Amino acid sequence: MARVLHLISQLEEGGAQRQLSYFLAIKNHEMEIASLIASPPEKVFPFFRNSPVPIHFLSYSNDFYAPEILPNLRTLLKKNNYSLLHCWLFESIIQGVIAARLENIPAIAGIHGLRESLTLGNNKKWEIRMI
Repeated sequence: MARVLHLISQLEEGGAQRQLSYFLAIKNHEMEIASLIASPPEKVFPFFRNSPVPIHFLSYSNDFYAPEILPNLRTLLKKNNYSLLHCWLFESIIQGVIAARLENIPAIAGIHGLRESLTLGNNKKWEIRMI
């Protein structure tokens, strides 16, 4: 059975988090979640509060680009023999794709919310080119 790590920016309630909860309910692969940052427990999407799926927090700061995230993600990938890294949301794709390539693990990226990111004046063309 394939082992999939789902990498997401944070676990507060949102559309991508809801879609991820649907994926996890299918249970056709062994799956775990890694969140770039730890959300306050009261704000975590309810599915994840009660889920038996292992959740790994890569940083306890509120910065999606905190310097500890990439090395923590690489360590997690090395230790757990994942078959695939599935990156959700814009912020997680940048570090996820880099870590997956460095650890020689296949990665896929779902760019949810990209239109909102670009229309809010956060046009980071260099990040888009990395994918």
